[in-house]
Amino acid sequence: MEGQFLVRQIYEDDITYNLIEAAVAILNIPAGDILELFGKTFFEFCQDSGYDKILQVLGATPRDFLQNLDALHDHLGTLYPGMRAPSFRCTETDGQLVLHYYSERPGLEHIVIGIVKAVASKLHGVDVEIKIIRRKGDPIDDKPKSAPPVQPVPTPIPVVPAAATPTVVDNRPVPIFISADPAAAELANLGGPVTAATSPAKVELYDHFQFLITEISGPKTPTRRSEEKEQQADFQLVAKAPMISPTTFCKVFPFHLMFNRDLIIVQAGRSVSRVIPKISEKNCHLLTIFEAVRPHLQMSFGNILSHINTIYVLKTKSGVMSISERYLRLKGQMMYIPESDLILFQCYPSVMNLDDLTKKGLHISDIPLHDASRDLVLLSEKFEAEYKLTTNLEILTDKLQQTYRDLESEKSKTDRLLYSVLPKTVANELRHQRPVPPKRYDSVTLMFSGIVGFGQYCAVNTDAEGAMKIVKMLNELYTIFDELTDSKSNSNIFKVETVGDKYMAVSGLPDECENHAKCIARLALDMMDMARNVKMGAETMVSSFVGPGLL
Repeated sequence: MEGQFLVRQIYEDDITYNLIEAAVAILNIPAGDILELFGKTFFEFCQDSGYDKILQVLGATPRDFLQNLDALHDHLGTLYPGMRAPSFRCTETDGQLVLHYYSERPGLEHIVIGIVKAVASKLHGVDVEIKIIRRKGDPIDDKPKSAPPVQPVPTPIPVVPAAATPTVVDNRPVPIFISADPAAAELANLGGPVTAATSPAKVELYDHFQFLITEISGPKTPTRRSEEKEQQADFQLVAKAPMISPTTFCKVFPFHLMFNRDLIIVQAGRSVSRVIPKISEKNCHLLTIFEAVRPHLQMSFGNILSHINTIYVLKTKSGVMSISERYLRLKGQMMYIPESDLILFQCYPSVMNLDDLTKKGLHISDIPLHDASRDLVLLSEKFEAEYKLTTNLEILTDKLQQTYRDLESEKSKTDRLLYSVLPKTVANELRHQRPVPPKRYDSVTLMFSGIVGFGQYCAVNTDAEGAMKIVKMLNELYTIFDELTDSKSNSNIFKVETVGDKYMAVSGLPDECENHAKCIARLALDMMDMARNVKMGAETMVSSFVGPGLL
């Protein structure tokens, strides 16, 4: 933790943007360079914060690492409630790796560049070059030939704000249409018909950033096709006929879904069917029950096949659950079943603790013995208690550090006050709690000064306004005198005290001085000269009397 920022506390995004803006203004460096450097530094911070091991095993190649990053974010979302993490997915085009980056926070895409470069270099020993090939909001002008034609927007034409986040269809974003004709857009908002003559121009926009990642040096990352061939060659022992019935399969895997190309659910696990009874209805559509949380794509059979190696998180829609709990999150993997042309969603319930499990109408017995999530739910109780203790400890540590800083500030004020009223040698002894022995001086010179007519001036100014005049006049005068007696500019003079209009100084102690009388005389003359610049009223200037004395 640095400063007053806590690791486990969520701050507003405005603080981040303000820090970036301040860094750009002070350092005179482009924001993109600062954000990229921040991305590299943030990766190192994550390693130093205890995430180094999980980052190392997240993927053997940069592609695998990025492909599994959403799964890590989803896990961290259970540790940091309220976390709004970005989403990543990878595609390959002609052997080139394309990273798709989705985020609700604008302007932070250069952080991704810094993180990816640091990951590739420090974890996989690969130097990569990253280019932004698509930006969020860029017009889509390179439509594939197989893309369906854009259908005309029915009237009235909805005006979608630029910050809206669309979904994607067939690995391409659903178009956001913006009006190039304000009059036509206003007419559409009022519900009026839009004719061909007034129909606004429509521009199709990207809803996310795309980065082209090219390896410059290091071990060559194998392509997905080569990995699939190696995996197919590893299958040695395969049964020639089905060895398990659907009923047994539903018992062994109580959390799974199977659906066809129309996304009609044809089979579901025993526990899922019990908690969500609507799944058992005839011709139940997947999107009627669930909505996709991760990855960011339109749920279609073709899209799922294109991203079959991605972690999927589905969340039930409102009103679907048979209990009062709002939703159930299912997290798992999509698997294509070529024998029946179906997709199997092998999943498990994403719950934080036993209370969360109970609220969703589930029990430990619903989770099969072979499922590791059973142990994770049980361990979460201990982890949650430790997490709360860690959070409280961090907050207390921050308060302790703040108290320590306040104490140091108060000690500094005390030291300044101590050194302002006592000689430096005496103040040093007292500050270190050492006794100050008495010392005899054979000869010193004292000086007393006062303001002529000060008593009469105070008698005239007895109201509140007059009192402020007296205070301001004395403050101005004594500020000048203190500058003359400052030990840095006049080391042979020590100011003793001030009482009312009386000012007392001495020369010859605590440091002995042979010409102490001469030093005091010079000080007296300087004080009389400087006092003439201070007014005691509308026109009258301060006149002082100074009298030295030898002891």
